[in-house]
Order: sequence, then C-alpha cells, then structure tokens
Amino acid sequence: MVLSLFFLSWSLTSGAEEMPVLDCIVTPSITIDVSSPVPGTLADVAVDRSDIVAQGQVIARLNSEVEQATVALARAKAALDSEVNLGEVNLMFDKRKHKRFDSLYVNDVASSQDKDEAERNMALSKEKLKHSRELRKLRKLELQKAEAQLKQKSIRSPIQGVVVQRYKSASEHVEEEAIVRIAQFNPLYVEAIVPIEQFGKINSGMQADVFFEVFNETPQRATVTVVDQMGDAASGTFGVRLELPNPENKLPAGLKCNVKILSDFPVKQAEDSESNGEVVQQNNNLETLAGIEGGDVIAINLADTPSIASCSSIGPFASSSEAQQLIGLLQDQGLAPSALTLSQERSPRFIVLAPNQESREQSNQLMARMKDAGIQDLAMMWRGRYKHRISLGVYGKEITLKKRVNLLAQLDFETEVVELSQQTNKWWVDVNYPLSNSERTVLTKAHPQVMAGKQSRPLACSEQLSRTASR
Repeated sequence: MVLSLFFLSWSLTSGAEEMPVLDCIVTPSITIDVSSPVPGTLADVAVDRSDIVAQGQVIARLNSEVEQATVALARAKAALDSEVNLGEVNLMFDKRKHKRFDSLYVNDVASSQDKDEAERNMALSKEKLKHSRELRKLRKLELQKAEAQLKQKSIRSPIQGVVVQRYKSASEHVEEEAIVRIAQFNPLYVEAIVPIEQFGKINSGMQADVFFEVFNETPQRATVTVVDQMGDAASGTFGVRLELPNPENKLPAGLKCNVKILSDFPVKQAEDSESNGEVVQQNNNLETLAGIEGGDVIAINLADTPSIASCSSIGPFASSSEAQQLIGLLQDQGLAPSALTLSQERSPRFIVLAPNQESREQSNQLMARMKDAGIQDLAMMWRGRYKHRISLGVYGKEITLKKRVNLLAQLDFETEVVELSQQTNKWWVDVNYPLSNSERTVLTKAHPQVMAGKQSRPLACSEQLSRTASR
C-alpha cells in the first residue's frame, strides 16, 4: 500500500484564542484634491464646504470667452459646403467636356492636344474636389479640438462625495494648485494597527465590530479588505484595513474607534496533494487537532485518516449567503443537513525567515550583515512565536518566493520558508457524496441563477461522513 503524504495548514481563530480589541481610526475611502487641467482665472466656484457632489458634476468654471468664440468660429467653418459643391460642379462639367473631345478625337475632328487638355482639366477637378473634402474634414476636427479646449474650462468632480475643503474663489488665478478637496464617505475605511504576533490570524473577508468613542450606539459591522504583508520593525505591528458601509453618510470620518475581529469558528483548509496523478483535498469536517497554532505546517499520513471515494465541493460563490441558497436547495431535495458544510477557500501564503539565532544580539548582527549586503525589506520580529527572528517578507506567488530565496542564497544567507494560509472571498458547498456531471447539469437547469458559472470538484471525505451521507 502506498502511503500518501500531504501538507495540512490552517489558522485557528476560535473562541479559545480570541482576537484582542484594537485601536483604529475612521478615514474616507477616497480623498481627492481637484485642480484645473489648464491654467486660468476662475469665473465661478459652484460648491462650498460640506456640499454633497455627484460624479461628473461641475464644481468650478474658468473664464472661457476666448474658447467660446473659437468654438463658434470652428463650428461655422465646419458647416461650409460651398467649396465642395463648387468642386462637384466643375468636375461634372469637365467630365462631359472630356467625353466630347474624346469622341471628336476618334472622328479626327479634334486634335490630340485638345484631348490631352480635356483630360488634364478633368484630373485637376478631381483633385480640387478631393482637396475641398479634406479641408472640410480638417475643419470638423478643429471644431472637436475647440470643443475639448472649452470643456477643460469646466472642472467636474471625479467621484461622488462631500466637499471637505474649498481653497479657491472666483477671480483667483489657478495653475496646478487645488481648487477643492472632495472625500468619499461611502464606504468608510477603518485603519487598525495590529500586534505582529497576530499576523496570519487575520485574513481578507473576515468580519469585525467597530465601536466609536463618541457614539453610544450599537457597533457597526465592517469587513477586512487589506492585510499588510510587511510589519513595522520599530513598533512591532502591521496594518489592517476594514471597509465599513456608510450609504447615507451618517458616520463622519476622522473618528477614533476600537475594532474587534470576529472569530466564531476555526477556519481550516487542506492543501491539495498530487499522488499518482490524483488530486485529494481534506474535508473541513475533520476534527480540530489540539496544540496546532496558526501557520504551522505538519505532515499527515493518509493511512491514519480513513478515506473513501471522493465527495464533492460546489462553487465558487462570492458570499456565504449565496452558498447558503444552494444548501437550501439541496436540503429541499432530501439530503441530510449533516451531509452539507460550508467552507471558505484559502490560498497559501509563505513567510521567509532567517535562521533562528541563539540570542537577540546574534539576530541584530545577522540583520546588520544582511543590510551591508544590500538586502532590503527586512524586519525584526519582537514578539510572538518568531520573537527575535528576521522576517524577509510574505509572498503569495511561488515564483516571487523562489526569486527571493534564490537571491538570498546567492548572497550566502540561509532561509526558512513557513507556509501560512490566506483566506479568500470565495465560498464552497461541501457535499459528502460524489456529485455526478448529470446531477450537476440537472441542478444548473433547475436553478440557473444559483448555479451559473459554478463547478464541482472532488473532495476527500472520511468513512464516518460517508455513512452519514449515504443515500
């Protein structure tokens, strides 16, 4: 019997190890200083502080008397057709004249010189008509240019938002300086500073409650959208950004707050194993292994975990609510609820570490040697499980990871690569029996809105789950 080995990585965010409450600040999602694309004198600034503006709304105008006159002149020139009409009349006359002289030449009534002159006049008329049409086309292009120059005199808002500052007024001359500052308050960004030992435990897509210092209202729900992949060595922290919906602009920006990352259940994801050409995945219903911390990589013998014919996983879904719709449909077909689970897809992340040193002084000496060798983007880990170790970056692409490790190897520096797991925004419904192509086709035809663009993939399931889901 061939024993297959695969790597199982997970991050635990259960209630046994809750996330700490973090300090944060609320900021606009976009802040733009709007200026004029061309220099000029302001004729009018149509907005003031706290005004709500729509995307594309005119917020200021420059003096444009010259540009308006230029547009009027270019429009009049573009409308001229007299030259073209005159060319068409001359060409029509010269064609008839050439035809007559050609007939007379055949009957020896006209000389070859007269015939050549008639051909010359007809050719000239054709070129003059072509020249007139080209001039008309150029005048239309000049009109477009004049209209574009006039359009530059109207400054429009590039986003929908609120004017937070007005810098200029009518009659002031502007060149590159800003006229107004506009901020977008829907959504808001919540910027949090997190201790470095929490790295790998917070992932994009996780939910959080935001508490405001000046409001005694219920907490607002936000979603993690950005997790910095490099920490700050001086403070031993890294940054996390959350997105907070604010459709009616009820919440202002600039608030101090506290954020609590929600960790209701452990999140686990088994990595694919390629053994004899077969791809096997570990089901999310495996019991949590005690004593494993987030980011550890361990080897499991599949002989210790009885496996059966592959189960199925259907997805991906953009949100858990969409995936729950499919679970409801499958339950309506008589499938036992215990045979259905909801899992969130995770993608691997790798942190590159320098070898562990015996003391902090040795770690500082190693960092100094690395800096002298020209190595950039490195930081000392001051707390947590990697205390006094040097981080050389976190990578999500294998090709980038290999470049980093190879570069360090060329400089005679050893490294250790630890695999982390990074949560994505994709959800899958795990069905504990093999879903055939015909069954998936029938399901897609019956519920196209739920199943559109979805696929099924094999999923390893234990013998116990197989008995639970047996049909």
